[in-house]
Amino acid sequence: MSKKRIAGLLAFTLVVLAGCNSGGSGSSGSGGASPAPGSNAKQEVVDLTVELFDRNNVPEGQGTLLDNQWTKWIQQEMLKQGVRVTFVPVPRSQEVDKLNVMLAAGNAPDIIYTYDRLLFTKYALSDGLADLTDALNKYGGDLKKVLGTEVLADGVINGKQYAIPAIRSNTNHYGSFIRQDWLDKLGLKAPTTRDELVEVLKAFKEKDPGGLGANNVIPWERVPQDPNKFGTEFLLYDLEASFFKDNSLKTRFTTPEPAREGFKEFMQFMNTMYKNGLVNREFATTDNKAQLANVNKGVTGFFTEGAWVPYSGVPSPYSALQKSVSTAKLTPIEPFKNADGKYYKTNYPPLGFYMFTPKTSKHVDAVIKYMNWMAKPDVTQTLGFGFEGKNFKMDNGVPAPINADENNKTMNWILGDLRLIYSGVPPMPKPQADALLKLTAQPYGDFAVQSNQIAAKDAVPDVLYNEPIDSEVKNNPQIVKIEQEYWIKMVTAADFESTYSQFQKELKDRGIDQIIKDRTALYNKTYNK
Repeated sequence: MSKKRIAGLLAFTLVVLAGCNSGGSGSSGSGGASPAPGSNAKQEVVDLTVELFDRNNVPEGQGTLLDNQWTKWIQQEMLKQGVRVTFVPVPRSQEVDKLNVMLAAGNAPDIIYTYDRLLFTKYALSDGLADLTDALNKYGGDLKKVLGTEVLADGVINGKQYAIPAIRSNTNHYGSFIRQDWLDKLGLKAPTTRDELVEVLKAFKEKDPGGLGANNVIPWERVPQDPNKFGTEFLLYDLEASFFKDNSLKTRFTTPEPAREGFKEFMQFMNTMYKNGLVNREFATTDNKAQLANVNKGVTGFFTEGAWVPYSGVPSPYSALQKSVSTAKLTPIEPFKNADGKYYKTNYPPLGFYMFTPKTSKHVDAVIKYMNWMAKPDVTQTLGFGFEGKNFKMDNGVPAPINADENNKTMNWILGDLRLIYSGVPPMPKPQADALLKLTAQPYGDFAVQSNQIAAKDAVPDVLYNEPIDSEVKNNPQIVKIEQEYWIKMVTAADFESTYSQFQKELKDRGIDQIIKDRTALYNKTYNK
C-alpha cells in the first residue's frame, strides 16, 4: 500500500473519529434525496437486493438476520435515497457454491460479494458482471474519495470497473495460544521453537497439570479434519511455513504448498505428533466446533486459531474457558521459527470483500448509490462503532465502547457484514487502533493487543491472482479432493513414506506440474514487466 494511500486513509479516519454524529440519531447521510418539504413531487423508489452472510449467529433478543435494528436502520436511511433495500441471506460456509448457483440461474442479488478473487475474475472475464464504471463516475464521489485509485484498481479488469474492493483495516490472521497456568504449574517457559513446543506438550501429556487424568488431556487441539486447501485457509499454516525452505513471493505465487520444499517434513512432523499422542487422536472425526469446545472446556494445552478468536464472540472462548476453569490463563506465543530465524505467518491482503453486480441487474446506479452512502463519514462511523452516546463515546480520539459486552450482543455480530466498504472498522493510526482494541476486548484487552502484535510479526500477505489459471480451474477441484483424502491418511499413516509417495504421485497425475508452469508464466507476466 503506498504512503500516499495510507495518508489519505488516515486523514479520512480522523474525520470519522472526530464524530459528525451528535446525539447518535443515525439519521444523517441521506444526502438530501427526499423531496423538499411541502413539495408534491413523488420520489421514484428503486428496489435493490443485497447479499448478507448468514453465519447462524443471531444473539437471543436481536430479531432475525433479515429483521433487526441494523437492517431496519439501513433500509430506512436508503429509502431517503430512493432505494428500497432487501437483504438476501447466503450461508457463509457455502457462499462460493451458493453464488455460483445464483449467478448461473440469473437470480443473484444486485450486490454480491466474496473474499474469493478468482470467483470475481472468473465471472468478469466470462462477461457475467455489470460494468460499474459509468455509475461510479456519476454517483460514487464519496466512494472514490475513500477507497482511492489504488484500491479501486484491484476491481478493474480489461479497463472496466467490475468490482468495488473493500479496505481491510486489520490484516492480521493466525495465532498460537498456550495454557499459561499449566506452564506455571510445571515451572516451564513458553516455547519459542518447534522442539521446545514438543517438549512442553510431552510434559502436559505426562504430568497432567490440569488434573484431568492422563487420558483426558489434549496437548494440542485444532487440527483440521479437512485442510480445504493447503495454505492460507489452513489453521496450521504457521507451522507449515516454518518448514519451508523458501517463503519468497515468487515461490508462494508459483508453487502450491504440497509441491514446496519442506512440505514433506511438515507432514512427517504431524504424523509423529499423532503417533506420540500429542495432538487430538480423534481429530479426523471431530469437527472445528467440537475441537474449539475442547479448548473451552479446559482440556487443551495449546491450540492455533485466528488471532482474534479467543477474545471475540458472546461468550468468547477465553471467557468460556475461565467459566470452566476459573484459574485458566492463555498466552499468545510464537513457537514456529523458520531456519532463517523468522516466524512466518499468513496475512490477509489489504483488500476485503470484492463487491460486484451480475450483468442481469437493472439497478447498477442504485448499487453505487448504496455503497457511496456507506462511504459518508457519519454512516461509516455508525456502521463501525454504533451510535455515539449509546454504543460509544469519544475518548482522546478513540471511539470507546460504552459497554463492550452489550455491543458484542447487539451490533458486532452483524455490522461487519453490513459495512461493505470496510472489512473491519475504518483504518486508524496504530496507537488509536490498539487503544480501541484494548477497550473493545475487555477484560482481555492486553491479551488481544499482544495477540495482534504477534500475528503481525513476520507476516506474509495472501497471494492475489489477477486472472484465473486454466490448468488450475480445470484440475484444482480434483486436486482438492486428493488433498482432502490424503490429509488424514498422511497424519495417521503407519507407513508414512509409502502414503506420502502415493499422495505426490496422484498430484502429478492430476497436473500439479502444469499448474506450477502456468503460475510461473503469470508471475513473470505480472512482476517481470
